[in-house]
Amino acid sequence: FERGNASYWIGHHHCTEREYEKAEINWREYLEDAKHLSSIDPKNPKWKHEQSYALNSLGSLSLRTGENREAIDLFKESLRLKNDALSMQPGNIDIEYDIIDSASWISSTEESIGNLHGASTGYESQIEDLKSLIAANSERATWNLRLANLLMLAVMTAGAWTLYQDKIPLEVFQDMPSRYISVNV
Repeated sequence: FERGNASYWIGHHHCTEREYEKAEINWREYLEDAKHLSSIDPKNPKWKHEQSYALNSLGSLSLRTGENREAIDLFKESLRLKNDALSMQPGNIDIEYDIIDSASWISSTEESIGNLHGASTGYESQIEDLKSLIAANSERATWNLRLANLLMLAVMTAGAWTLYQDKIPLEVFQDMPSRYISVNV
């Protein structure tokens, strides 16, 4: 596992340096290492979880390079593996939280490609799941911060979806500071 861990961090370094091809090479090595460990020890949920982390890393890289559809596919595969890991270890609150996190990556990517309705629906589901998780595990203070962030995203996306449905002209927003809106036409 040390090799995969090293590949992750080397890839992370390359990503922060905007050396995306090198980051991808290392994160694919990380993914292959996790797959190999899962094939050796298929009943260990940790290896499924590690595969999902590698896929999330590759998905975030795809976002940075503008390959949004590929990012969604990678995030969905990551989510599937996290659900597999949770089925192997029911009640693991860290995996439950990571499932919500992966789902939020999907929603934010859906939002970035203009699927406001899908993103809004996703955020609403994640909010409900996270509220339930917080209610059962109130000691996780950072989860409340994540909930606040999801609520903000949901309100913004739902508002954008409403505007889109109502066909409100963009001129309404011309005097609003750009830090409050981001409209792709």
